[in-house]
Amino acid sequence: MNPGTLVWILDAAPETPEAASAVNVTNLQIALAAGSGLGAILVSSTTLQTVFLTAGFIVLASAVLAAVAARFVTLARRE
Repeated sequence: MNPGTLVWILDAAPETPEAASAVNVTNLQIALAAGSGLGAILVSSTTLQTVFLTAGFIVLASAVLAAVAARFVTLARRE
């Protein structure tokens, strides 16, 4: 997912690629920290089955979000 977001960020700010790349790295680090923290809370407070169900739900929700976003990007480029 990170290379795709980097392309989107660079397209949005072509005049400042260094700043756009820094924003991308910052977003990645925040996502990793948030995921690690929430994952640790989930693992320590629930059962293994709940952890796997939550992970599956997150993967499915991410796939739906990516499909919807791709549809909007395609529509925006056609106009």
